[in-house]
Parts: sequence; structure tokens; C-alpha cells
Amino acid sequence: MSFTASASGEHPEPAPATLPDSAIQQAPTAPIEAPHLVEETAYAAPALDDLALFIGPNAAAFVVSREAGLARARGGICWPGFLLPTPWLLYRKMYGWAAITVLLPVFLSLVHVPSGVLRWIGLGYAILGAFGKRLYLAGARRAIAAIRARAPDEISARETIARAGGVSTAGAAFGLLLIAAFLAFAFLGR
Repeated sequence: MSFTASASGEHPEPAPATLPDSAIQQAPTAPIEAPHLVEETAYAAPALDDLALFIGPNAAAFVVSREAGLARARGGICWPGFLLPTPWLLYRKMYGWAAITVLLPVFLSLVHVPSGVLRWIGLGYAILGAFGKRLYLAGARRAIAAIRARAPDEISARETIARAGGVSTAGAAFGLLLIAAFLAFAFLGR
């Protein structure tokens, strides 16, 4: 390194290092792999047994397995969700979506939205229910990934997955009662 290079403020170029031929021949030849991201993999496609544990009854109607034991949504329409969206959403413990299907029409009727708009919203809920399986699987994947990230061990993770998922027959019954109440108020109001 010269004294003039450091005085001018320039950084001197380092001398290229040369390796002996024996070191080059002994270098590893295995390809370098990128680190595997566990969280993305767990979110993208949880194990099929985790999904079956979360879904509970009739899990085969929601997923099909692929060669690596991963799962994806079955195609088609969810007929129970299409015909009775609120009870089906409550049955599958999708409380946020069910709250939207109940509270939005009530709020819109209180602010005097025309009934034609409410009919279109009802059609929108039927379409929402028709895609219920896909919505349910997306929520199941997120819930399983969150549970797996927080669980201290495998046993507690599986117990928490089973409690978080499953079905609620009480929720379905409540949804049917809500529909009956809405129909009663609609016929009494005429």
C-alpha cells in the first residue's frame, strides 16, 4: 500500500489472492442450497393430517392429497353453503363471515337501503357460501400455521388444532333460528 493512495482518500485495490492448485481441487463440489423457510411451507400447505384434524367430520370433501402429502381445495360448489350460508358458516366456526351475513343486512335495513339492494346482497351471500370450502381451507391453513408457530411441542399443537377446528352443531342450529326469525319478521312486516 502506498502512502499517496491513503493520503488522497482513495481506497487501494487489494492484491488478488492466489490459491494453490491443490486447494482448488479439494473444494467441495456439492451445490449450495437456499435455506428452507418453515413458516412459509407450513402456511402454504400444512400436512394433510393437520388439515384432517382441523376440519373434523367430512374432511375428504374439503381436500385431495397430492404426491407429497400436501393438500389443496377440491373444486366445485359448496352446496350447503350456497343454500344456507349463515348456518353453514356457523357450523364450520367461521364466525367472522357469519357475522357479516347477519349484521350487514340488519344495518342496511336500518339506514333504509332499497330492498332491491338487499336482494343483491343476499345473492352475494349465496355466492360467498358457494366458495365456502375455499374460504374454510384458507382460514384453516392460517390457523394451523399460527398454532404450529406458538406450540411448544407436537402433542399440544395437535390438541390445539383439534380444538380450533371441527364443527359446531349449536352454531348451525343458531343459524337456522336466525333465518327463521328473519323470515318471521319479513312476513309480519308486510
